[in-house]
Amino acid sequence: MNTLKHYTALCSCLLFTLSLSAQRSTEGGLFVGMANYQGDLAPSPVAIDQSKLALGGLYRYMMTDHIGIKGSVTWGRIAGDDRNRPGYNPRQRTWTMTNSILEMAVHGEWFVFGTSRYGNTGLHLRQYSPFLSVGIGAAFTNPKVRVPAEDRAKLPESGATSTFLVVPLTGGLRLDILDDFVVMLEFGSRITFSDYLDGVSKNGRNTTNDWYMFGGISFIYIISESVGGKGNRW
Repeated sequence: MNTLKHYTALCSCLLFTLSLSAQRSTEGGLFVGMANYQGDLAPSPVAIDQSKLALGGLYRYMMTDHIGIKGSVTWGRIAGDDRNRPGYNPRQRTWTMTNSILEMAVHGEWFVFGTSRYGNTGLHLRQYSPFLSVGIGAAFTNPKVRVPAEDRAKLPESGATSTFLVVPLTGGLRLDILDDFVVMLEFGSRITFSDYLDGVSKNGRNTTNDWYMFGGISFIYIISESVGGKGNRW
């Protein structure tokens, strides 16, 4: 028990030290990009011409120069078509799918080259850093599968669901270009742990789960900021 107390005290001291020496900020922004997916009605890896619009909002707290916590809400559309599958023959099946996705997630982010946004003189320093993140969230979907009349009895499949636990895996580049303004380029894949993102499993490739992706650009405003614990901008 004493060992646990000592460990907890050490972690608390380390976090307190980081909070005094590092940049802390809150940020809000908008995401604009494209959505796509990999599943039973899509080829491997994806059909680029099936990419659809994606929009979102985000809120980030920078704990240190390198570590951020982000909350996001993202909406996007995906589509699939049997005709995009390799070796497709017009006499084969002609199923299509559209789906809308609303994702709510929390992400832990690591900015590889993150440094203070301000120099010793207090002037803003432009910086560029790649970043990686992993998160946890939920996706709420509405798949609509269109099939010929002779295949309608095959749908909906038993066991199909429209809500998914997702793990977002994202990478990109942060461009800290102005005192109050940051641009981020990013691409992320989502693990869904399910084969029903497109509403099809038993009538498709039921040995692999479906994924979906968001890629685009975020426009971010620095809401408030403190450097070195002095509250330069708070």
